[in-house]
Amino acid sequence: MTPTEALHRFMAIRAQFNGAEPILRVRQGGRVVRSKEPPGDGQAPDYFCVLAYRAPEHQLARANVPFWFLKTKGPAVKYSLRGTGLDLDRLGVSPADLARYGPSLVYDETAADGSRLLVWTE
Repeated sequence: MTPTEALHRFMAIRAQFNGAEPILRVRQGGRVVRSKEPPGDGQAPDYFCVLAYRAPEHQLARANVPFWFLKTKGPAVKYSLRGTGLDLDRLGVSPADLARYGPSLVYDETAADGSRLLVWTE
């Protein structure tokens, strides 16, 4: 997939969130911070979604994991998300945390080589 085609996929998903900022951001030095606290006991999302683009290989990967699976099968979820570059432990967020936010934009990061990782719940 060309970088332009991948960018269009990312833009289409980001447009669903009407300019909202991601919940998690990585600061200089690799420290992960939350841009906002959960509003409370929102409606739990149905799906945990990841879109990853590896620029050097021109590969796009997408994973949509049922949210119940994310909450109950931690090790299996790590296997399901293989190839995406996502590590929830590194980001310091649990499925219970994400459930309190409800459907939302979770994470969006672009690496220096053009690779990109987008995470959201729906």
